[in-house]
Amino acid sequence: MARRYYLSATNSPFAAIGDFYKKLTQNIASSSSTTSFSITGAVTENSFSATEPLHPGTAGNVTGDYIVTVDVTTANANIFLSIFVSRIDGVGDVQTSSSTTAEQQMSTTGQKTFTLSAVNLGTFGSNDQFRITYVARNAVMGTQVLAFATDDLDSSVLTPFTSRVFVVT
Repeated sequence: MARRYYLSATNSPFAAIGDFYKKLTQNIASSSSTTSFSITGAVTENSFSATEPLHPGTAGNVTGDYIVTVDVTTANANIFLSIFVSRIDGVGDVQTSSSTTAEQQMSTTGQKTFTLSAVNLGTFGSNDQFRITYVARNAVMGTQVLAFATDDLDSSVLTPFTSRVFVVT
């Protein structure tokens, strides 16, 4: 059975990089909030969300589909978003990544869905984590703002992971 993670308003331990670096959790907070970020003029910036260590656990080599949904609460026609997913180690170094989805213009509020099919992120070690990279491109010279709902059922990722498996050594 697939496992769903939700975009949390809580910062990840790796919060020092990107416009935002939020936790992906299996439970949502009692009330939703918003994460807004600015993209400087005519550049592409990456932001991130990641599971905690031991998620998904050592489930072996899982190949499958990843469906990432963001709930845009502040739209901006000048921002284009694409997504890719990665397996990172316990210090945040990328071990392997998927290809990047096609860009979608963030011109309206509501759910935007990005699908990555038949992705193989390799075998997750016990300290490895799952990470989403949000690639935001600003198409104009001035700084632009975009916002997502967090701790909300509509900002999530459906993964091919099943239950966590731990290896005791």
